[in-house]
This record gives sequence, C-alpha cells and structure tokens, in this order.
Amino acid sequence: VLNAIYESGLHFSKYQESMIYFIEDFIKNNIKCNMNNHILIDKNKFGNIPDLARVMVIQVLTNSLGQLRKFDFDDINNILSKDRVGNIYKSRFGYEILNDRDSFIIKKRNAPKKYDDVEILVGEKFQFFDYEYIFEESKLNKNLSKNPNIELIDFSKIKNKKLILRLWKNGDYFRPLGMSGKQKVSDYLINKKINQFEKLKQAVLLADKNIIWLCGHRIDERVKISNTTKNVLSLSRFERITI
Repeated sequence: VLNAIYESGLHFSKYQESMIYFIEDFIKNNIKCNMNNHILIDKNKFGNIPDLARVMVIQVLTNSLGQLRKFDFDDINNILSKDRVGNIYKSRFGYEILNDRDSFIIKKRNAPKKYDDVEILVGEKFQFFDYEYIFEESKLNKNLSKNPNIELIDFSKIKNKKLILRLWKNGDYFRPLGMSGKQKVSDYLINKKINQFEKLKQAVLLADKNIIWLCGHRIDERVKISNTTKNVLSLSRFERITI
C-alpha cells in the first residue's frame, strides 16, 4: 500500500509539472502588464482553457501555487466564471482580482492610505498617488500638446483662486472641454471605460470649488484658451517610477 501511495505521489508530481509547463507557456504568450504594473488577462483567451487551468494561472501569477484551500479555489473560480463587471476578489495572499469589461486585472493589494486635499502653489512640484504634478505660468505657445497629461488653460480664468488637488468624489461634476453642459465625473469615467482600480486614485484639480481638470483626461470648458488669452497655466503630471 505504501509503495502504491508513493508511486501515486510521483505520478501526481509529474502531472503537476506538466500542467505548470503549459500554464507558464499560456502566461508567456497571452498575459501582459500595463503601465501601472497591473497584470491583464484577456477574457476571450482565458475562457478557452479549463476551469482548473484558469485557477492555476491565477496561482502562478499571485505566487500562491500549492497554497490554495477549497474555499480559495471556489472564490477564485466564482469570480472568473461570472460576468459581473466591477467585482473585486481580495486574495489572502495579498492580491486583488478585478473582473473588468474585457479582461481580468490582477494587482498587489497595498495598505489603504489617506490622501488629504493638497493646496497647489503655482511653480512648485507636488506628489499625489502615482504621479508628480507641476503647474507653471507661461506665455501662450501655439504648439499645443496632444498628451492628456499636459494641458494648457487660460491663466486669467483662475488667477487669485485657490487651487486644490484631491481625489474625485461621488457627486462631482464638471463641464468637459467641448461640451455646453455639465457632466458627472462618475459618468465621464464610465464612458471612458476607466476600471475600478484606476477610479480609486483618480485626481481632480479645483479652482475654488469648481473642477477645472479631470487629471489625465479633460480640462473644463470654462478655462479653455481663447483668442483673448495672453498668459496660460501649464498643467502637467508625470508618472512616478517606483521599484
């Protein structure tokens, strides 16, 4: 009996090695990271492999191979099999899995931090979440940037107003450039298909109490440059490099 158990264990070990070989091959050819070091798994490609293989892919990506218990397996399989966009599974191994529109997104779970509102002084640099911000007054440059992280606004529209950088809140609204009416920030982010992980750290810039920049996306129509603009305020944010 002991010999039979031993041989069964060897067979299982070889079986697992074979599975891991194909799992790692799938990961190499089908999974990528975005600029925020989030792991992206294409739903269409992921749906073509068996349930057990999908869970093993998650195990390899979250360094939990061989550590899952039945309830872990059931929870992971549940979020992978149900098309409930926006659902987040929090692994006890320090990872989160987001069920997004076209992909599953995996990221490390960091300890929640409280980010206070930051009062902005023109000409100084500020760090907020994963970005560094700088707002500088300058002369009007005809060569406008197409980079959404670099915007120019009419300085006279916000001169002597208090500039505040903070996270967006439910109920926030602004008037996106090109629109005559206002729009909720939440609706704008939904229309742009911004995932839940990114929404949690979305910043807005306010002049007094009005949002003038949904950072990295769109400025407010009311601060745009016009034919009468003389001086501009350059709004820039740069991704911080973390190791």
